[in-house]
Amino acid sequence: MKSLKTPLLLLIACLAGLAACLPCFFTRVETILSVGRGVAARVGIGGATWADRLVATGFDLGGWNGADSARAATVFFPVLAVLVFLLAAASRLPSRYGMPVRLVVGVASLSLIVHGFWTAFDAWNENPIRDHRLLAPVDLLQKAQKTGGQVFYNASAAYQVAALAPGLLDPEISQPVRAELAQSPRAWRARDLIKPFSSVVISGALSESRPLIELLLASPNWHLELADSQGLLFRRGAGPGFRPFSAESVPFSNPHEKAVFLAQSALSFEAIGMKTEARDYVIAALNLDPLAPDILVASSAVYASQGQWTRARSMAERALKKAPESTQAAYLRALSLLETGAVEKACKDCLQLLKRQPADVQTLLLHARASRAANDPDAEIQSLEKLLALAKSGGVPESRIRIYLAQAWARMGFPDQALENYRAALAGRLLPSEESEVHEAMRTIERNASPPRSP
Repeated sequence: MKSLKTPLLLLIACLAGLAACLPCFFTRVETILSVGRGVAARVGIGGATWADRLVATGFDLGGWNGADSARAATVFFPVLAVLVFLLAAASRLPSRYGMPVRLVVGVASLSLIVHGFWTAFDAWNENPIRDHRLLAPVDLLQKAQKTGGQVFYNASAAYQVAALAPGLLDPEISQPVRAELAQSPRAWRARDLIKPFSSVVISGALSESRPLIELLLASPNWHLELADSQGLLFRRGAGPGFRPFSAESVPFSNPHEKAVFLAQSALSFEAIGMKTEARDYVIAALNLDPLAPDILVASSAVYASQGQWTRARSMAERALKKAPESTQAAYLRALSLLETGAVEKACKDCLQLLKRQPADVQTLLLHARASRAANDPDAEIQSLEKLLALAKSGGVPESRIRIYLAQAWARMGFPDQALENYRAALAGRLLPSEESEVHEAMRTIERNASPPRSP
């Protein structure tokens, strides 16, 4: 009986491993990022796990299908190894102990099979897009490569650049410095003078590069060549003004893909001040696919950018009904609640989000804002301290976090900690207006902290 049960359990364990790795074939965007991390690590940009390096090797050997398979292998073999180890241990135990272990293995395997198939179906159903133009800045990078010079890209685009255009990687600029350059026009201009850029690609989190976007839009030495669903491309020199496709003529025939392109492009238009075009694209996207969570989330983000908080909250809540696990929809709802004065609800939403993604920059910033509005400086400082730790890995402007921390300490009545953070902020890259504000704040603190003069 025992000899019959063990082979059956081995077969079930193998099926469990296969089911657990099945979602890897339906989440191509995660594969792209994994390849990017692995490739970037080869030239010293960022860190990569053994799994990322294996996925990058799979891509080298077999393209995107090879990368998907390698990513699946990083799930399949560990799951199988754990289950086989438990079965081997059970075979060496007395029957009264071995039987419960085999039972646990069987239940765990069946659970993994159900979960794997359900997750794969959910990924296929909710994210059916396989066209890379809707998953990564394919067109932006192809055009940037044709400029023939050094390309600047923002920190959050680095891994997509590594996966799709590794020749554009620039290991001389670290991720933290790249994040600072995107936030400081003065520092970026100084770097551009030393080694001029031929083009600039802004993708991923466009908000992290808003100062740089504003600089390039205002500069006569640069022009916007392309804005699409994945971001922005600026080229050096004069050029024709950018004109988007009409909503009816975007280059996709599938209704959902067309709607995704429209909704995501609206975010890019919003970032460059094309508010009318952004609204037109959002409306067209919702007309094509009004129930898709990704369309609702993008629409909520556009309405939030334009200060239409009631609409933004409505879209975010509709998205959460369709996709309760959407962290982006939950973030937009929390942001809308904060902006409309529902501070307590916003704080609760932020805390729930932080449980799911404790190191997310946007969520930590929002929680700090909500805590400030709720007059809870302890919670605000906790989030800002976590952000400060993240700043060392890039993507967070450390100087600005230092300013927020200084303000929080000052409100709590701790002048020494406030001054320490203000001085650290001045050591970084700040706009002239920010430097002036910091100096004024420091003078105020020092004046209030000084003992009154005797008559």
